[in-house]
Amino acid sequence: MDFEELWAEHKPFILLVGIALIVLLVFQGVKTAIYTDDTGRALASASRSLASLRSEPVAKRSEVAEEREREAELGERLERLRGELTLNVPDDFRLPEVNAKSAFTRVVQETRDKVAEVAGLKNLHVPYELGVPSITPNTREEMDRYLLGLAVVERVVTYAVDEGVRRVESIEIRPARGTGFLRETRVTFRVLTEGRVLGALLDRILDPANPLVLTQFQVTHPPRGEGVVATLGISIVEVDPDRPVGEEGVG
Repeated sequence: MDFEELWAEHKPFILLVGIALIVLLVFQGVKTAIYTDDTGRALASASRSLASLRSEPVAKRSEVAEEREREAELGERLERLRGELTLNVPDDFRLPEVNAKSAFTRVVQETRDKVAEVAGLKNLHVPYELGVPSITPNTREEMDRYLLGLAVVERVVTYAVDEGVRRVESIEIRPARGTGFLRETRVTFRVLTEGRVLGALLDRILDPANPLVLTQFQVTHPPRGEGVVATLGISIVEVDPDRPVGEEGVG
């Protein structure tokens, strides 16, 4: 069997293993990207790598055999990393199969009211919109992504109330940016607080028992007054193997 016949016979398998390798590397990179802002670059790099893989020359027999032996191990490691990065979303933030728009509006309003009530107990200022636009998104996919971000917002604001953050200046949800089968929804907070309180907030966000993926962290000092202004970016990374490479995500 020559190289062309080998490629024709094993092409789906070779591409599948290549995808697993790329996703494994990107997931590991995102997991270790704490206090950085390189997740977007990692996502773009993964899509480019996969596109390059499709144009690679035919693999040798020995290489195919080696990849077959590693397939099971890579699959296990990939699933483990996916589990570590998967956001545990409460059922309240999942849309039903029918009447999705009305359910989205209801969940957003209930969450806004709940967060305002909790924050009010400590006189913590929080933007009422919570990063969700006033106009309901047009697609179910976009609504799903905003609810993922809203679940993170509720969680982080609860931490901020518990730890005594002085003020939440702004909240932004950017749904599903990235291309191909890797998508990232980014939630960005800008908070005013003291250094000690910020440290306690970070401990809650990065709690090993249920961590969020912190991919942006920047601290500045306000021109007047005490305390620090911190920008915190939290990423929700999703993998959709059925999405074609090069297809844009929402946002």
